[in-house]
Amino acid sequence: AESGWESVWKQAGINMNTTTRVKEGYLILQRTESDMQNSRVGADLRKRFIPNLRMRALTRDEVLELEPNLDPKSCEGGAWFFPEAWYLKDPGALMKNLASSFKTQGGTIKNRKAVTDIQEDNTNSTTVRALLDDDTHVSADEIVIAAGAHSAHLVSSAMGEFCPLETERGYSVTFSKNSDSLLTRAVCDPSAGWIATPMSGGLRVAGKVELGGVNAPPTPARWNQIERETRTLLGDEGLGERIPSKDWLGFRPTMPDALPVIGRSQKLPKSVFYAFGHQHVGWTLGGITGQLVSEMVQGKKPSVDLAPYALSRFRFRNQIGGQSIFGNPKSGVNTQQQRCFSSSSSDPPADSLVKLRPLPEKMEHISYKPACSSSDLILTQSPLPAPFTPNDVLIQVEYAGVGGTDLAQRLGNFNPKKGSPDHHLIMGLEVSGLVAQAGEDVTDFKEGDRVAALLYGGGYAQYALVPQQQVLKLPNNLSLEEGAAIPENFWTVYCNLFEVGSFGNLSEKSEEKTLLVHGGAGGIGSTAVLLGKALGVQKVITTVSGGEKAEAVKRFGADVVIDYTKSDFVEETMKATDGRGADVILCFLGGDYTPRNIDALAPFGRLVQLGLRRGKEISFDFKALMNKWGTMSGGHLRPRTLEQKEITRNALRETVMPLFENGTLQKPKIMKVLDLKDAGEAHKILEEGKAIGKVVLKT
Repeated sequence: AESGWESVWKQAGINMNTTTRVKEGYLILQRTESDMQNSRVGADLRKRFIPNLRMRALTRDEVLELEPNLDPKSCEGGAWFFPEAWYLKDPGALMKNLASSFKTQGGTIKNRKAVTDIQEDNTNSTTVRALLDDDTHVSADEIVIAAGAHSAHLVSSAMGEFCPLETERGYSVTFSKNSDSLLTRAVCDPSAGWIATPMSGGLRVAGKVELGGVNAPPTPARWNQIERETRTLLGDEGLGERIPSKDWLGFRPTMPDALPVIGRSQKLPKSVFYAFGHQHVGWTLGGITGQLVSEMVQGKKPSVDLAPYALSRFRFRNQIGGQSIFGNPKSGVNTQQQRCFSSSSSDPPADSLVKLRPLPEKMEHISYKPACSSSDLILTQSPLPAPFTPNDVLIQVEYAGVGGTDLAQRLGNFNPKKGSPDHHLIMGLEVSGLVAQAGEDVTDFKEGDRVAALLYGGGYAQYALVPQQQVLKLPNNLSLEEGAAIPENFWTVYCNLFEVGSFGNLSEKSEEKTLLVHGGAGGIGSTAVLLGKALGVQKVITTVSGGEKAEAVKRFGADVVIDYTKSDFVEETMKATDGRGADVILCFLGGDYTPRNIDALAPFGRLVQLGLRRGKEISFDFKALMNKWGTMSGGHLRPRTLEQKEITRNALRETVMPLFENGTLQKPKIMKVLDLKDAGEAHKILEEGKAIGKVVLKT
């Protein structure tokens, strides 16, 4: 594999000895003597079929001498050591160097463009054209389809060939900046299914495999699992915090027989070539694959027999010009192929295995005493919520969202009104799950439906009771985890900013408006940023504290990010708006922020107050607001009437849910999933200001 890259590096003028290449070998741990014994079959095959491979078995003590920070229990059986193995500490730097060399030598890189079709050029029979999604095209003598997991759709739709490519989805997490010092080399724990590598940005731990296509949402529990297992292997000391903004899901393109596709297309064999499907080793084998493609393009005999790698080895259809046994080959990926090899909003949901349980006599829920600390939340039992009216929906709760209102209720500052049913005294204003029962007057929901719901209370429990007007059916491409992040955040943001006649007034001429969101990394803040960009707000400005949160909100879509620990948000807002100010400011702080918010308002601007974390006793110069013809408003969801909540529910169903389905609106960002019994830990994350996105509880 390395020899395949040598000529590329030489041509690009890259000296690999001065890059971030780390030559310290590679360890595959064996937890027990039995593991080591069982692994010897694979080791023998490696030695047999890989000439000159250097590998040797290490004892437990030899492993710990190389990597003293490992948990000794992880290598009781020793390890296999590959002393000549190496890795890149900063692969992004190498890719930038390759791209720079490519452009220096006359190449052009088109960013954010998608190929929609590939055709023969009617004006020149020796060239082909790649049609782009902006109605332009690129003409070329040869085209190579090497789009990894995204190759299948292009091969099927543009070339008319059956391409049964699936993705082995892999997860990775990264820990704090200095955590890379814990290891000297890449270390694999095969029993856990991941590899820990000391990278320039911190220790990166990557692995796990799931077959889920490119469209299905990620499974946050896998990131959490990797974090737990890594802390077991290396301990908490030195690892520091996991960096949620660097949680990553990768798509390893895989064919059914585990071999890549390298060869000529059938439709245009002289001008269109394939190079994809390399599973876990696409980068590693990139140099060799590039050489083989180069040989084909130049008309040379490939140095490797490519017959085993031809796409035509999958003969499920008469691929060019004939009828498919499944459907029309010109229709792109046919129906059965889609069901086997992809995922879309019309496919079964990713968590379709979640089933209704028989109703118990009692349910588990979180209990608390007003003004208690987060550590005082306890798991207890009580009867299922009652009374059940004809208008109600009983939900088998799978996930409950955690928000600032919950903290306020725990502290005794935001309690249900007197006379409320017992289940309303349980914390939690938002849940997702399955409809367990539907009242006789319920028209839009039936048992088993996947739903999210806005509650008056009762979310931190295994079952929740709610009027049908506050229930929202989830599209298939939203997981139940993500669904739990929708009700309170999206109801709140939409009704305050976008509902017709709302105080925010962003629904009118949004393309001319500027929105300032305080705390754009949190639940409400990130929702406002995401929704603002999806619904066409011209410029979204947000405030955060620290670089990690700044990077996160950029991914959410924020146009301007202000680190309020380093800069004055009023000055930065005025700069970003050419001195005009923000048309709408969304704030949950109050207190001393109020007069500064007024200073940052544009003429006829509106300050929307959703919380008072910095104090409810506020003094400000009212004339400053009058001079701007400004408006201030405040509101929260619990006092709203059922009819008002239904209006917002209907708007979300008709306006927002379709944006999730078509990909216009990014899905809610789940920072962490905790068990219901760990609700106190969830509160602590919010209290310490560590939330980036949403924290949810699994019941």
